[in-house]
Amino acid sequence: MKKSIVFGCLAISSLIYAEPEKKPHPCKDQGFYIKLGSGPSFANEAEIKAPLSIWDTAAEGYNGSLGTAPIVLAGLGYDSSFVSTDITASYRPNYNYKKYQTPTTTDTIGELGSTTRRFTLDVASIMETIYLNGRGWRWLDWKVGHCSSIFPVIGGGVGISQMKLSNFRSTGLSPIVGNFPSFASENQYSVQYKFTYQLMGGFEFRYKNLCGLSMGYRWFDVGQFNSSQYLRSADGSAMDIGSNPWKIKFAANELFIEFKVFL
Repeated sequence: MKKSIVFGCLAISSLIYAEPEKKPHPCKDQGFYIKLGSGPSFANEAEIKAPLSIWDTAAEGYNGSLGTAPIVLAGLGYDSSFVSTDITASYRPNYNYKKYQTPTTTDTIGELGSTTRRFTLDVASIMETIYLNGRGWRWLDWKVGHCSSIFPVIGGGVGISQMKLSNFRSTGLSPIVGNFPSFASENQYSVQYKFTYQLMGGFEFRYKNLCGLSMGYRWFDVGQFNSSQYLRSADGSAMDIGSNPWKIKFAANELFIEFKVFL
C-alpha cells in the first residue's frame, strides 16, 4: 500500500513539473521577404560647375531644376523584431534639365550666343539597407489585431548608382553659328557609376506573418558626377573636352510606398 502511494505521488509530481510541450508561436517575428515599391522622386536643383575655359559665361548661371521622376523598386530581405536588412534594385527615369542662358562675354571658345541647355538623366541603383524596427519595442509596436500592428521604421543604406546622361545638347540657336551648323555641344549619352547613400524613415503596417505595407520619406544622394568627355564641335567633329566637363551634383527628396510579402 505504501509503495502504491509513493509511486502515485511520484507520478503526480512528474506531471506537475514536466516541461510543457513547445508549440510554434502564432506570430512569426522573423523571416525572408520580397518587396515592391514606388513613389515620386523630387530632385534637388542641380548644382552645376561648368569650367569657363570652354563653356560660355551665362547671366542666368548653370544651376537648374531636374524635376520629378517616378521610382520603380524591387528587393529581397530578411526581417526580425528589431532589425531588418534588404538588397534592392531601383530605377528613376527621365529627370529633365532645361536652362535658358544669355552669355555675358563673347570670347569663350565655341561661344554659341543665347541658347537653351538640355539633358535627360536616368538613375539605376543597387542598394544595401539596414532598418531599425519599432516592432521589437512594446511601446513602439501599436497592436491593431491579433499578430498585426503598426510601428515606426528608420534606416540607412549604401550602394552604387548608374548615372546615364542623354540628349545633352543646346537648342534655340540660329541655323548657322558662324560658318557652321548649329548642333554644337551635343552628345548622345554618357554613363558613370557613383557611390550612393540613402536615409529614410516611416511607418509599417504588418499583417500577421503574411505581408507588410510601409510608407515614408527617403533622402537619396549620389553626390557629384561628370557630363560626357566628348562633345560635337561646331564643325561636326568629336571634341575631347578632357578635364572640362560639367560637374553635376545630384540628390533627391522622395516619398515611398512599399509592399512586402513574407516567404
